[in-house]
Amino acid sequence: MSVLLSRYLKDFSAAVTPPPGDFSSDIADDFAQPDLLAAPVEEPVDVEAIKNEAYAEGHETAERELAEKHRQALDAMEAAHREELTALREKYEDEVAQHIGQAFQQMTASVAGAVEAAVVRVLSPLVEEKIAMQTAAAFASRVAEEITEGEAGRLQVAGPDRLLETVRTRLAGIDASVDFRETSEIELSFQMGDSVLVTRLAGVVEAMEGLMDE
Repeated sequence: MSVLLSRYLKDFSAAVTPPPGDFSSDIADDFAQPDLLAAPVEEPVDVEAIKNEAYAEGHETAERELAEKHRQALDAMEAAHREELTALREKYEDEVAQHIGQAFQQMTASVAGAVEAAVVRVLSPLVEEKIAMQTAAAFASRVAEEITEGEAGRLQVAGPDRLLETVRTRLAGIDASVDFRETSEIELSFQMGDSVLVTRLAGVVEAMEGLMDE
């Protein structure tokens, strides 16, 4: 038969049957896919552990916040206490300096008064009482001026350095007649020749220190 005719005629030869396959093995292969058999098993969620962890974190955060607030409160209290002590110290030093200034004036007046009385006693037998008193008053006034100028006597203020600075400011007008000496105790003295007048400001200091300790 020619090749041309064979294209249009049915092929009546026996069909070739493929060899029988193992159907069960094919099914088994389908169900034996690795991605299906090896799927991971999800572990159960420990809700209690998560709650405990969240509680611990919240507790730690709260403790930190409370500690910070407590520290800030302490810092504020310390700052306020320092300001209060500073204000009391300034008031204390100013009052002591004021007392020293008043004591100096009293000492000057006391010396002038003593000089005036002495001059009156000396002149009274020699001149009229009126003249003696006028002369004594003028002489005492001059002595007071000399004291203020540091010529007839010296005022000495002794005390802590901080107090001395305050006193220097307070007594700026008569600074030339004042000697300052740094000591632990506060003392005011006036010397004229061999005579020394001393005022220990223990009462004022103790009263002010009592306020500082409260």
